[in-house]
Amino acid sequence: MNDIVYYNSDYLERITRGSFKFEYNDLVLLNRWVDNISFILEIDKRLTNLIEPEDLSVGDVLKKISFLFEDIEQTPNPTLSAIIIVKDEERCIKRCIDSIINSVDEIIIVDTGSTDSTLDIIKGIGNHNIIIHNMIWIDDFSHARNFAKSKASKDWLMFIDADEYLEAIDDNEIKDKLCILQTMSIKDEMVVCPFISNHNGYNIKTVRRFFLNNTDINYFGLVHEEPRIYDFLPYYISIDVKFFHDGYMDEIVKSKRKTERNLYLLNRMMLLESNNLRWKFFYYRDGIDNIDLLDAEVEIKSAISLNKENDFSADNVIDDEFTFALLDILANNLFRQGKFDDANLMAEIMNDFYPENSNSYYYKCLIKIIRLREEVKKLLNDTIIYREENINPQYGMIHSEGYHIDLLISILLFENGYIKQAVKYFTFLDGIDFKSNILNEYKEKIRVIKSF
Repeated sequence: MNDIVYYNSDYLERITRGSFKFEYNDLVLLNRWVDNISFILEIDKRLTNLIEPEDLSVGDVLKKISFLFEDIEQTPNPTLSAIIIVKDEERCIKRCIDSIINSVDEIIIVDTGSTDSTLDIIKGIGNHNIIIHNMIWIDDFSHARNFAKSKASKDWLMFIDADEYLEAIDDNEIKDKLCILQTMSIKDEMVVCPFISNHNGYNIKTVRRFFLNNTDINYFGLVHEEPRIYDFLPYYISIDVKFFHDGYMDEIVKSKRKTERNLYLLNRMMLLESNNLRWKFFYYRDGIDNIDLLDAEVEIKSAISLNKENDFSADNVIDDEFTFALLDILANNLFRQGKFDDANLMAEIMNDFYPENSNSYYYKCLIKIIRLREEVKKLLNDTIIYREENINPQYGMIHSEGYHIDLLISILLFENGYIKQAVKYFTFLDGIDFKSNILNEYKEKIRVIKSF
């Protein structure tokens, strides 16, 4: 059994709650260790799936934790190289460097052909720990990263993009955390993921950015590259070191033509590794506004189907790291095509993969809203026809002249988004002193809308 159990706070806390064998000092020791590893946000499921609760006794756990504390206290903090690949990053490069300069021992800059003031800005910082290398761009991000790796001299590598910056933290915080992580037996086949917060509030914690230098880990892929050990994907550990990212804001994407570049390189990756769903996911994600919807639907279904001759269903879908993400793209695609029954089916299949996931609920709820709107639109048309066919007075009704039906029309106009027409009806009904609590509610809604 691997030693991952000692870095899994949930597992250790279950031991604490489930045992009455702890002496006070033992409990303090265990709680100290759990606090020490609280920065670990997520552990690769390939590792956690190996944990068996009955594998360890309380004594085993305490003995190992004591050893780990001693090992960490006697080991100096590791050194750290930051690596940044740049090209025309004058907008953000100083922000990036300023955020990390006190947390790392050297910054390796690889410039792939800047024509703006990027290099002048970097040189103007005037720090001898910043080392600039130049290379010719060959449409291969992993080549650039691996070249940069070959120039780094410190114990650990931290890859950060120029359009990212590190959250303000204590100078030694990252190294303190890496010191703990390098006590793991899998340290040479492990990558560490920061918590990346995008400009739109979307957060992700599985982008691999840290790993030990002088290992067999190298990047692979022309774009959306990933660290690999030959054909093996290293185990990942997510930690609470936060990077902020704004490079995919619409105006920046357009100015740097990122979408066109990504699609070109991803198309090459799909040819190179045709069975790897990673490249298909990024291709259809990045190209969602550029690729024909029907073509994308057909290609994604074909890519994730176990048997292409059978109907598309949860039982006929490949179980892969990127299956859920491709199902999500497919659901969005079908929704945009107006294929609501098919989109609803995708949401159901997504729910089989990830029960109670918010995306499935979102699509299913949106589809219900669309169908309700269709019903409300039909109800408006039916009510207008009814009014036209029943224009004569009907004595003894809510209103003899049928103004209560006019109220219905005004409400339905409002609910269908015909606000100006609805206001005309509301004004008319108000002018004849038509009394209705519902009318008052909608008049208040109109007042709120006008106040914006």
